[in-house]
Amino acid sequence: MNWCVIRAKTKKERFAKDYSDLDLEAYVPAYTTKKAWSDRIKKTKIPAIPLYLFFRLKKIVFDLVNLNACTTNVVRASSGNPAVSHHSEIDCLRKYLSGAGEKNKTFLNVDDVVLIGSGCFCSERGILEKFIQKSALVLLKSLNIKLVISPSNLKFQKIAL
Repeated sequence: MNWCVIRAKTKKERFAKDYSDLDLEAYVPAYTTKKAWSDRIKKTKIPAIPLYLFFRLKKIVFDLVNLNACTTNVVRASSGNPAVSHHSEIDCLRKYLSGAGEKNKTFLNVDDVVLIGSGCFCSERGILEKFIQKSALVLLKSLNIKLVISPSNLKFQKIAL
């Protein structure tokens, strides 16, 4: 069975996936990120593809799909048929968003110029000096400080010189 695509209402993707009582499998691709408020930092799930969710059923019954108040309609291809995504594409998306395959792979080397992806020093460039156990020592020349950063909590990106 292939996966079809439903368009959801704005910021309602989480609620639109509740099709469990209708014998319908639904999937909302999402990733976890840290959001900072003035008084706290919280981990939240954000949809990877805003306004869309994927569903799978044996026979497409549009009335059944449109029962949910959080959905607007089924996405259609230019031919008028429902837009279809293959099972392998959904599996690849799930694998990528879960972080499988990225663990235990280090693409950074000492003396790489890196960009800090989140935290207080977000968007600051630094030089990766060395790895200390499961952390990295980064020199921020613009602020003249060294940081010990956990790669599991922060994202690094290689910067071309």
